[in-house]
Amino acid sequence: MIPEYWQYYVAIEQDLIVASRYVEFTIQNRDTYSIEFARILLASASEVDVASKSLCAIIDPSAKPDKISDYRAIITKGFPLLPYTQVHVPRYDLTLAPWIGWKEEKTPEWWSSYNNVKHHRNVQFHEATLRNALKATAGLLVILLHFYRKVYGYRVELQPLPQLLIPEEFQQDTSMFRERPKCYWKIPSDNDEQFTNITELNIQEESWAISA
Repeated sequence: MIPEYWQYYVAIEQDLIVASRYVEFTIQNRDTYSIEFARILLASASEVDVASKSLCAIIDPSAKPDKISDYRAIITKGFPLLPYTQVHVPRYDLTLAPWIGWKEEKTPEWWSSYNNVKHHRNVQFHEATLRNALKATAGLLVILLHFYRKVYGYRVELQPLPQLLIPEEFQQDTSMFRERPKCYWKIPSDNDEQFTNITELNIQEESWAISA
């Protein structure tokens, strides 16, 4: 079974992988902008909008959210630790926390850039950057994992495996008794001892490898 939304996420991630052949994912290039990064930013953030509404509907069926601040209020009520979720890009020694702004009730800058590129592309196209495309895609991954946590339970099985972005709590089962590898994530829970101190950590929205 392939959970809803997952195939679309995988397709977006593949677009990022292709883009990495032309623009290296380094701190020097993080503000590089292009049509391809605009397309990835728009696709990821638009899907964040769709998936967030679905997650909100499960957490609070009576709510009628229609903007990002509404999503924040509902989702962080259901998952208080979601803002602290980190996503790693091991290939480039890069770490992202796309929702960390939510701990201070702030809208992520990449979301504002998404709206600027979407509605004011003629003057704000320069915001269609590598860093915003990456954060939007990572943000989508985080929302999807929490959505699946709510729908399917603590252990989420997803196929095909992601190739670029890896969440903090990643477990892969490659048992020889299975036809193919399966991917599982453990989603942070308020009463899980291994996550009790997560709010005390100094988590940065982005951490790039420093090139020599």
